[in-house]
Amino acid sequence: MAIEAKERRIGGTLYRITQLPAKRGRAMLVRFIRLLGPGAGSFVGGLARGNKPTLDAALGLGIADAMHDLCSRIDEQDLATICDQFAEFTVVVVSRDVERRLNDMFDDHFAGKYDEMLMWLKACCEVNFASFFGGSSVGAVLPKLMDLLSRWQPQPTSTGTSTASPAASTMPTH
Repeated sequence: MAIEAKERRIGGTLYRITQLPAKRGRAMLVRFIRLLGPGAGSFVGGLARGNKPTLDAALGLGIADAMHDLCSRIDEQDLATICDQFAEFTVVVVSRDVERRLNDMFDDHFAGKYDEMLMWLKACCEVNFASFFGGSSVGAVLPKLMDLLSRWQPQPTSTGTSTASPAASTMPTH
């Protein structure tokens, strides 16, 4: 199987992301596992900790624990290495005839657009590691979890008196 390239549109920019060669991809995968693995464990531990009465509370605690773990692990050098590696294998498609290597324009391109930079990093991970995170029974949990979390909306708790009608059996009949 040959190295593949996939296009992704993020904001108003079209990116062509080429997979890392296997040895560089393997090194990147180890970096991601070291950064994200303990956070995934914290997430699961947070879900179980405290016997929260609702799914929302349990998910909230799990997410908070995972974010705390990731923020305590990642540093500027990790992010720079990850971005630099992926930028080397990404081109910005300006037009049919013009393509620019992202690593040649990274600073100017993402200045003030950190949301788009993170979406680009996510796309790079999908292009490079989809078979790992989605192809095995263990790895298939991650996409399902990400889908669940993307659809999760905390439910507001009631703080007042219910205005709902009383149950039919308690209503007087005439």
